[in-house]
Amino acid sequence: MKKLKSGLCRQKFGNWEFRPSSLVLKHVPNGYEIDLEQMTTSAQTLDWIMQVGMKTWCSGEDTKQMIVALQCLIKPQMSLCPGGAAKSVNRADIPDLIRENQEFFACPAPQGIPGKR
Repeated sequence: MKKLKSGLCRQKFGNWEFRPSSLVLKHVPNGYEIDLEQMTTSAQTLDWIMQVGMKTWCSGEDTKQMIVALQCLIKPQMSLCPGGAAKSVNRADIPDLIRENQEFFACPAPQGIPGKR
């Protein structure tokens, strides 16, 4: 996969694909999009996870791969709720956060969370 001018890579996670030009995570089979720029707090991120996980089209594997994608792209536990403490990020900082994480995970990321078995 090739890096775009922004330094961000397009990545696939099961049926999900990260679209760097719009900063969305897209469920390719049905076109559903998650705007990563809206994930500035742990509450907003959890809301997206729960909302998508309840969709009738969303399988258990889809939910798992969405969480893997979020871990690889924004590392929510580190960036939004370290040690269970509420933290927020500025919407404008999301592209840099993703870029740093893609570099850490050697873009493109594998299908599972790196370092986990």
